Amino acid sequence: MNLNSVKKSLLLLTIVAISPFATGDNASASKVIAGVLVNFQHFPSATDKTALEAIEGDSSASDSIKMVARAIRNISHSATAADKQQLAAIAATDPAKTLADIVVGINHVPSAEAKSALQAMQ
Repeated sequence: MNLNSVKKSLLLLTIVAISPFATGDNASASKVIAGVLVNFQHFPSATDKTALEAIEGDSSASDSIKMVARAIRNISHSATAADKQQLAAIAATDPAKTLADIVVGINHVPSAEAKSALQAMQ
């Protein structure tokens, strides 16, 4: 197994382990999103998209968290202009604001500062 395969396998195992908790509250959804973003490169994997779609479909997740999940699912190197506009509208007091700011700042990969923040969220 090469290093990329090992990384993808570990990410898949992490998402599978966390997925049962992805529904039910924003804290769990935020952890799943942080897990997706911490190893993010250019666009979400199929596994990432599945986890993000589960968050989008979770009736107990906030609209802001769903918006962040959708924006990540739509990323191709960076967030779309429309998604950036919606993410910018998330209130500064909203717990999803940190994730939204990280998504808006992605240019192929999250910055080192963003990765540190994401690791703290996991």
